[in-house]
Amino acid sequence: MKKPFFAIILALLLLHLASAADIEPKKTGTATANIKLEWRVDLGGQTLNELQVRTFSFGNYASQNRVTEITNPPASESMDAFGNKIKTFNLDPSKNYQTFSMNSQVDVRFGFDFPTAGDSGNYLKDSKYIISTPEIRSKALSIASDYATDLEKVVAIAQFVHNNVRYDKAYISLVKGSDAVYTERAGTCDEFSHLFIAMVRAIGIPAKFSASYVYSGTDWGAHAFVEVAIDGKWLPFDPTFNEGIILDATHIKFGEGFDQGDIKEDISIKSFGADVSKIKLIRDFSVNFEGTGKFPKLFEIEMVLPINTVGEKSIEEVKVKLKNGPNRIAIPLSLQVPPEVKIPGENSVNEDKLVLLMPGEEKEIAWKVILPPLQEGYDYKFPVKVESLGQNAEGTILASKDANAEKSEELQITDITSVENGGLVQVAAKIKNLGNVDSAGTIAIKVGDETQEKPFSITVGSEIIVGFTLKKSLEKFSGEFVINTDKFEVTQPFSVNLESTPAPTPDAPFVISTPTNEPESYIPGVRNEYAITGIVMFLFLFLFLVKKW
Repeated sequence: MKKPFFAIILALLLLHLASAADIEPKKTGTATANIKLEWRVDLGGQTLNELQVRTFSFGNYASQNRVTEITNPPASESMDAFGNKIKTFNLDPSKNYQTFSMNSQVDVRFGFDFPTAGDSGNYLKDSKYIISTPEIRSKALSIASDYATDLEKVVAIAQFVHNNVRYDKAYISLVKGSDAVYTERAGTCDEFSHLFIAMVRAIGIPAKFSASYVYSGTDWGAHAFVEVAIDGKWLPFDPTFNEGIILDATHIKFGEGFDQGDIKEDISIKSFGADVSKIKLIRDFSVNFEGTGKFPKLFEIEMVLPINTVGEKSIEEVKVKLKNGPNRIAIPLSLQVPPEVKIPGENSVNEDKLVLLMPGEEKEIAWKVILPPLQEGYDYKFPVKVESLGQNAEGTILASKDANAEKSEELQITDITSVENGGLVQVAAKIKNLGNVDSAGTIAIKVGDETQEKPFSITVGSEIIVGFTLKKSLEKFSGEFVINTDKFEVTQPFSVNLESTPAPTPDAPFVISTPTNEPESYIPGVRNEYAITGIVMFLFLFLFLVKKW
């Protein structure tokens, strides 16, 4: 007996949906995506003389090829000052309700054929949301000072931003400049990108803001990443997802600019006596995979774990050995362990790595982990995974309460931050407990003849931030932090370069907090509902605020 036609179609649909649910972005090397954008216009019963909408089209880039793009009604295509393709819809101003749409199919594959950065000199200065404060410049220069090449410096800064900015959906309807992001250390993809661009530009390397859609592993959303000019080529970096040089193929680009302020749709009308409150524009979008492919084997990865059974609360190393292929690449590494196992410091943001390898280069990367208390008479198996681009490495740590575990006190200062506030300079140190015992003691800051000291306590696997306030007497000064406990001492030198321009800062620059200020009045937020005001005007609609990552 033959199956009914609708049953066959249903089976094929379910098979497609099941396969899409199994897609992992970090393993997606090629993708074909269908993107549908649809706008609904409600004129509120009014008649306009002219109604025009200009929006982004999906252009051809080194990482992607636009296969088809159909608009309804037909729209003209032009190019803006950044080279972005723009679709212009001339709509019927007499229709109270109408819709218009754009359906695009795009093939995506990030390879090693990077576009020439002939216009890179335009992307060195500050812009609306890229504010290179003295503190940002000082931090960027401090990170860069440990490396010889521009690419090494950029990879290190990308890792810093990824690991030191907390992803917070409270920022979805906000657009924050790099100065605020550096202070608040929180945001979504545009905040990550703004801080990364500011730090890279601060050390003299051009960087631009790229707008895209991206697949999170569960659904699609508008997204921002960055392109950096290295050796005359534009190389992509995504500090939100900890990727660089090669991105996963769920990044579908539609525009670029100095910062998010350049990613806008334009709406213009001509009308006499229009009731502004009755005119609305609502936009919806959907993206679906038509097909995906895996990454080629870009590098080799091998996990190395303790051979013997280890004891409770023991500190162990999780290592991966990397061996690169023929192309230079930045390899993202994310350690996944059971929640009972502590990765020192990971409770703050994360401890991901972005590892630069030259052709044929080999490196060994390690994390410390602390095992939990265990019960007598049981053997434990703790699964460990390191996720990377295109492939993972997995293993198991064997543990038992009866096995030996050495007690170790180990503290580390991993990040020193300075912020100028009026005539004062606030300097903070981040302390991590990398040992397997709780610690308590004092931390002192010494600058010239001045010494300040504060007590601290820190539990296993956690981190704290301790700040001091100094009088500003010099634009440049150096000193050291000194940690003392009953059995442990560590000294960390530092230097501060405030230059001559004071940076605007909030009252509590070292508190990681959710934003309290309102978004700018022209930013529509997540509702996608816009009132058109005036006889002839342009209303900027930020695509990223539909649903940004």
